[in-house]
Amino acid sequence: MVVHSKKFSQIIHQKTQLVSEHYKYMHSPTKLESYDVIKTQKARQQILDFTCDDNKWNSSNHYEQYRNIFVDDQYKFMYCAVRKVSSITWSSIVRQLHNNKSGQRFFKRLLSTYKPLEIKHRLSSYVKFMFVREPMERIFSAWYDKFVNGFQKDEYEHLLGPRIVGKIRPCPHHRNCAKEILSSRHPNMNITFTEFSRYLLEIVTDIEKEDMHWNPYYYHCDPCFIKYDFIGHYETIKPDADEILRKLRIDHLVKFPEGNSSSVPLMRQHYAELGPDVTETLAHLYSLDYQMFGYSINQTLQLLGMSKP
Repeated sequence: MVVHSKKFSQIIHQKTQLVSEHYKYMHSPTKLESYDVIKTQKARQQILDFTCDDNKWNSSNHYEQYRNIFVDDQYKFMYCAVRKVSSITWSSIVRQLHNNKSGQRFFKRLLSTYKPLEIKHRLSSYVKFMFVREPMERIFSAWYDKFVNGFQKDEYEHLLGPRIVGKIRPCPHHRNCAKEILSSRHPNMNITFTEFSRYLLEIVTDIEKEDMHWNPYYYHCDPCFIKYDFIGHYETIKPDADEILRKLRIDHLVKFPEGNSSSVPLMRQHYAELGPDVTETLAHLYSLDYQMFGYSINQTLQLLGMSKP
């Protein structure tokens, strides 16, 4: 693809600034005094558009992505729910919004449940938004939630544990360790972060079709086809969310809670066990997400204390 040199230079400059901003707020999540929502949003959109044009990526089956997009016909917005990026908080916001109005429980509807012409109308006229997070932080958060300290821990251990333990964990005398653990009185596979990372690298054959808690943003939300009006980031979630609520004219009805939780200190400990080479290989599974949303694999390695020579 031939790109005008001036435009290319401008995009590179914007991306450099955007990457620096995103990682600055990961280091200091409460220091947002200088954050300009509108200016940053414009840069995020331009970098996303440039990357989509440059990579020519597009989903062959948009219906899969429509199943991840929640629709609110009353307030005319659509939200691509990315797990481990405050999706539960956004669900709570929507419930509050409708309970404030009617006092009745609100049932979310997916874009995939509409007819083709209805989908087309909503894509062209509703406000559309999504949120992303530094990919390696999201992967770590997904492992911690599903295999260490989340309410679905038992479910995920039964679903994926045998596959991970059976293929990756050394088991003496050719025994079936996974089967033995599951058949015990108190089954607990204790899937480590290293084992989970090796699962993604060595067993998974198509990261796009993986679990919604760790499949890539570019596939999950299809931003090269669906033109989102706003792309929020976990690092700046409060001002970004406030801007969306203002844009939807519902900021007087609901409020997004203050702050977010940073897992960077704990991340460093567990990624150190992987080492820089494996961590970088894992990050490259999500290389298109890094390009599209203003993140940097090298900056992530530095954040984790793994600066490569």
